[in-house]
Amino acid sequence: MTILALALAIRLYGVNSPIVGVHSWRQADTAAISRNFYRNGFDILRPQIDWGGISAGYVECEFPAYQYLVALMYSITGGVHEFSGRSSSAIFSVLSALFFYLCVRAETKDETASLASLLFFAFSPCAVLFGRAFMPEPMMLMCLSGGTYFLIRWSRDGRELDFFLSAAAIALGIMMKLPAAHIGLPLIFLFVRRMGTGFIFTARAWLYASLVLVPAVMWYYHARSLGAESGLTFGIWGYGTDKWGNWGLVVSADFWKFILYDRLTVKFLSFAGVFFALAGFFSVAFANERRLFDWWAAAAFAYLVIVSGGNYNHEYYQLPILFPLSFYAGLGFSAIAAKYSGSVWLKPVLAAMVLFLLSYMAVFYLFSLSSENLEKYDEYPLIVMAKKVCGKDPVVCVDNQNPTLMYLADLKGWHASPLEITPDFVSKISGRGGRYLIGMKSYFEGASGVKRLEEILTRYKKSVIFDNDKFFIMATGGL
Repeated sequence: MTILALALAIRLYGVNSPIVGVHSWRQADTAAISRNFYRNGFDILRPQIDWGGISAGYVECEFPAYQYLVALMYSITGGVHEFSGRSSSAIFSVLSALFFYLCVRAETKDETASLASLLFFAFSPCAVLFGRAFMPEPMMLMCLSGGTYFLIRWSRDGRELDFFLSAAAIALGIMMKLPAAHIGLPLIFLFVRRMGTGFIFTARAWLYASLVLVPAVMWYYHARSLGAESGLTFGIWGYGTDKWGNWGLVVSADFWKFILYDRLTVKFLSFAGVFFALAGFFSVAFANERRLFDWWAAAAFAYLVIVSGGNYNHEYYQLPILFPLSFYAGLGFSAIAAKYSGSVWLKPVLAAMVLFLLSYMAVFYLFSLSSENLEKYDEYPLIVMAKKVCGKDPVVCVDNQNPTLMYLADLKGWHASPLEITPDFVSKISGRGGRYLIGMKSYFEGASGVKRLEEILTRYKKSVIFDNDKFFIMATGGL
């Protein structure tokens, strides 16, 4: 199919780009886990990060299926290469678009609505950008759309294979990203359509629930134990923090303005899509055929409210919401095309809007990719020097909790905030096993921060290995 081939080609552009630029911190953590699987043995039950100090770095995280798959690709291609992760994401992203198209076609039986929905999903600016990022989200989206499609098929013809394929895909999706559990609402609709409202009392429903939820419960229990043992976590259960349970944020007008306009309108539907999505949402066409996606939209809204912190802080958290949004946009496109089919201006106007969608996506995409230039990365000189000086010795990175520097320099050690860097802190580094303290001077903000750093560099002048106006490297062993 032309749309899918073009979507894949676009996502493969810059497939060798280094882990810098948009959301590099998230990609660096993901890539580090893949690299550690490749180097330290393929133990999928014990994922490792780089910022665990002198420990093994075992971390509480969501199921690392994507990271493990990329590590296997490293073993096939003969080393750590960014294209293994980015190309995998691109393929998963296009497969998620394919399954979504099949969902729409299976429900509506309308090719125009199906292709238009695919178009809006496949060429959404953020879907393209994160559809080739070194992140597990594209694989998770494939699991959700694929699992939903197979359950649609089962709900219509009762094929056992579709039932088990759906359960496996949804289980993996939830294991990879806990918020993916919101997909349960449209899946319940499919069970009701197949078995009636009494489905909850059937063995079939309980079998599906067990196949989906038991693996997820087992993984998250194991991950919790892993985090309790190591003290390292990605904060999966951080209620009221930066991910979920932020009820004060939900009642804020700024939150909804930011999500609905700055994110969904500008970065996901690229303006033109909003017109079609609204037309589709309020359309009376396909009143019965659209019910699955209405429930999907309700689930997406609940997800947006419950995981408000994650959605507010990170664009890629809105990727699952793109499924119902793209359906409504496709439905609106189809409804308008049918209503004004005899008009001479219909084709030029629709073509112009599609052209705007593609052009807007291209500009957004290329602008975002322009930051993926390692030599223009502010920390690049420090990365080069740290590789030469630090080797494999443990380091303390003044990096504001951003693992990109540590990943690119291939270091192991600890994160540190500029506010932590005091003479007392430096004197303790050696005792913790750290051999070097490195960082960018720009992280030390304000007169007090600059003064504190200068005092440290002056006090331990004999231990300073490199110091210029951009960064510093200091030996801490023996202090």
